[in-house]
Amino acid sequence: MGRWNRTSLSKSRSFSAGEMLHVLCDDSALKENKVNEELYGSLLKLTEHTQKAFALHLTAILLALLAYFDVLEKASAAGLEVTRAAFRPVALSMYSLSFFYFGVRMSKMSYLQAWFGHLFDTGNARTKAALLLRYPDAFWYFYFYSGARGYPKDLFPKRIPFQQIIPIFLIVALLLIAFVASIAIWLALASSVWRSAFPSAFWAGSTIFASGVLMLLGFTLPQNHGKREFVHYGLVNLLQRVPEEKRVRAFNRINAARRRMGMIE
Repeated sequence: MGRWNRTSLSKSRSFSAGEMLHVLCDDSALKENKVNEELYGSLLKLTEHTQKAFALHLTAILLALLAYFDVLEKASAAGLEVTRAAFRPVALSMYSLSFFYFGVRMSKMSYLQAWFGHLFDTGNARTKAALLLRYPDAFWYFYFYSGARGYPKDLFPKRIPFQQIIPIFLIVALLLIAFVASIAIWLALASSVWRSAFPSAFWAGSTIFASGVLMLLGFTLPQNHGKREFVHYGLVNLLQRVPEEKRVRAFNRINAARRRMGMIE
């Protein structure tokens, strides 16, 4: 648990999203092991839906590339026929909508992962190893590094294996490339939709605006990682802010209650 930073009227410290969940839930009353099993079952179901959302977004990316390079002549589905001129607005809409849907799934999954992440962060090496074995799909790739998990007492490796360092740079590089590529694909497709003005300049502009809003929402959806600052005001500190007469009356009531409870003579 982190240390509180005290001021004259309040105290503050950072809480992770997972820690805040544990503060909100009474672990002893909820029987945490049972809760962990139930949450992990929900996480597995949500992970499956997230994977399907990612596959849908990959399909939308493929359609966007085919539409941008004019590979497709026409297509039909459910009795509806889409011509070449309509491919780009449709591809732009599908690209933004699938990206937003994937972001929603990732946001929900991060909320459940925050619970297990707090258990991992506050546990010792033995607890961390048990969590990774019992709930493997609740943790990202980097949690499985031996340095993140820890080592038995009095044992420590002489050096870090080289094969554990390379994937870190590769994954970070892939994430950066994916981020830049997602924006580049959207900008290229949006500009082509604007130039085509299909079926009219108004509808082309409306399509671009709506898809842009979806993309922005997808990037700004809450991800429950990292920490936020919270402030706690104690009763005594709050009383210091009221007028003198009311403060004295409140302190007298508190002292009277303490006497009845036998806390003071």
